[in-house]
Amino acid sequence: MKGSTLKRCPCPVRRDISGRRITCSKSHGSWSFKADGPEDGAGARRQVMKGGFPTRKAAEAALADYLSSGGRGEPASLDTRRLADYLAEWLTGMRLTLAVAAWTNYRSVLNLYVTPRIGQLRLTAITGPALTALYADLLDHGGQKGRSLSPTTVRLVHRVLTKALNDAVEARILAVNPAQRAKVPARHRVEMQTWNAAQAAAFLTATAEHRLYAAWVLALVCGLRRGELAGLRWADVDLDQRTIGVVSQRTTDADWNVITKAPKGTSRRTIDLGGAAVAALHRHRQQSLSERQHWGSAYTDNGLVFVQEDGCPYHPARLSDTFQRSTTQAGLPPIRLHDARHSCATLALAAGIHPKVVQQLLGHASWSTTMDLYTHRVERLQRDASARIEDALFAAGHPPG
Repeated sequence: MKGSTLKRCPCPVRRDISGRRITCSKSHGSWSFKADGPEDGAGARRQVMKGGFPTRKAAEAALADYLSSGGRGEPASLDTRRLADYLAEWLTGMRLTLAVAAWTNYRSVLNLYVTPRIGQLRLTAITGPALTALYADLLDHGGQKGRSLSPTTVRLVHRVLTKALNDAVEARILAVNPAQRAKVPARHRVEMQTWNAAQAAAFLTATAEHRLYAAWVLALVCGLRRGELAGLRWADVDLDQRTIGVVSQRTTDADWNVITKAPKGTSRRTIDLGGAAVAALHRHRQQSLSERQHWGSAYTDNGLVFVQEDGCPYHPARLSDTFQRSTTQAGLPPIRLHDARHSCATLALAAGIHPKVVQQLLGHASWSTTMDLYTHRVERLQRDASARIEDALFAAGHPPG
């Protein structure tokens, strides 16, 4: 490139990374760079200017990114809208294609973590290094009261931004997606908190008289998610055939509003019930009929299996709170209601149930998902399988070799 400059107002005269003189513009207080761009069709070289960078370091990184591409990076754009304005417009359009819960989560991610920090920048000034700096800041100070934010949440921010900026490329507002040049926090696996068989059995014994006992059985024995428990309907329960259909779930969006929706893909499934689960549901139905009779016309009939005494549905979060209070009262290591599902999976694998069957029970999209989530348990099964094969091969007392 023939030349490039960086400028800020107010600022002393400086030299940029390519040795060119940096000038000072009094029209704004943000950093910008100017560099020679690629030649046009007539052989003339035009200049590319990009501004709105909050720091000199961010502008230098963007300039280096541009120069390293040989001027084939993002061209100058007449689009002057701020990132915040573009994201607001993008969310409006996405409302037509996303489910309500997904759209609300997208909006919350952008409003909480992106717009307050870099929303004032011009859309065309967003670069990979600027997004890397954003992610680093979120990791350190992105949580409530300035606490750190988990790598998982930062990766979610990156996924939403990548989608939004991809659409800007498709709309020819940007030439390339800067999110593709950003460095993203590594994925960190969190150790699951689960119960062993003795702890799960102790919990069910301690809560045998609890009015939500059948829900705890379905969580620990069938691996139902919280939203699947909250959305289970009597119409989907067939006690004669000993099955339940997981075809509805009640969950919350990012604004904590309860929404009812159908499970996605293989999460929609039919589960065969064992004798204990059938017995628990029979008793729960009798209890529900008694409560309905007691409340009379004041009873709210919504067809759900797990409801309050007057028939009103539970907020999904209340199911979690009730479960955790019950674990404390039972004197067991505290786990989340969702961890009861994990406990179900680990107990099934420990019992020698094939991972493919566990995948179908839990409604995972693929066998590999189950294998990935419960790697340690699957590895233990593989070691046990090797031992059993050796027992079979050398049962006659003939050692190897």
